[in-house]
Amino acid sequence: MVTIVFWIAFFLFLLGLVATQLVLYGFRWYEISNRGNFPETIWYDALKVEKYRPVTIFIKECFWAVIYIFSYLPWLIRSILKRKRVEFEPGELVKGKPLIILIHGVFGKSDHFWLMRRRFSSRSIPNILTFEYETINRSLAENCESLRDFLLRIRAKTGMSEAVLIGHSLGGLIAHEYVRRFGESGEVKAVVALGSPFRGTRLAVMALTSKARSLAPSNPIFADIISSRLNTRFLSVYSRYDQFIIPYTNSDHPGADKNREIELCGHTGFFFNKKVFKIIFEWIDGHKENSSGARQPLRENSHMRP
Repeated sequence: MVTIVFWIAFFLFLLGLVATQLVLYGFRWYEISNRGNFPETIWYDALKVEKYRPVTIFIKECFWAVIYIFSYLPWLIRSILKRKRVEFEPGELVKGKPLIILIHGVFGKSDHFWLMRRRFSSRSIPNILTFEYETINRSLAENCESLRDFLLRIRAKTGMSEAVLIGHSLGGLIAHEYVRRFGESGEVKAVVALGSPFRGTRLAVMALTSKARSLAPSNPIFADIISSRLNTRFLSVYSRYDQFIIPYTNSDHPGADKNREIELCGHTGFFFNKKVFKIIFEWIDGHKENSSGARQPLRENSHMRP
């Protein structure tokens, strides 16, 4: 009986997950087909033109969404046991190397970076830390201040201040705004944004909270964001199949050193995609090569597909 209940519950879970992805991609399709992003507005013609990539992406995103949801388990266990997450262990940080700060998005947790952390470890890159923040009731400015406090705590205990910020979705906005507001000293050596809505997202009209609805493109803050230029190396990575950033070109930042478009990746896939990891490592390696001298003017602002 218990086994039957388990499988029924699991089936309903999968059904709900697939239905959610259908709604998200359905909304995305409605938006792009009514705004001329593609010359083919009839869905089956566009599928043929894109060689059925949307179907592949949909299946992948459903799979990654399952992994993403189960990645909440460590956070759930900590919450039940009322244990606080350890931010960092000063003795484990390697001085002389930059801090790699991973910043999650609206509904994310630090635990969602488990695979990215493993990829960094496999390349013997030290000082991988995650910044966790309140996503529901705090503004972008307040979360930037929380990030500043986090970095100041690290500096007070270790003396380390040089950092590379890597943010997913809203995390990319936080990284960008942190450098714009507090980055005059140049301690942030590079910023990488993954699927971040620098011009907002039309999906915000479906949001259930006021903070999430503030991501609507009509918010005046986005005009300030896209008109800014950071005093550090800045990379924005995005995908045309992102079901949360609508249209996907809202992740393109005109002030970035490079805008990199990748194939076959949805919004959740940024946590797990090998191409994304490769791009991040290349960007960090580029930071190492340029760290001894002045910042290189990499004003390519290109749209490359690996």
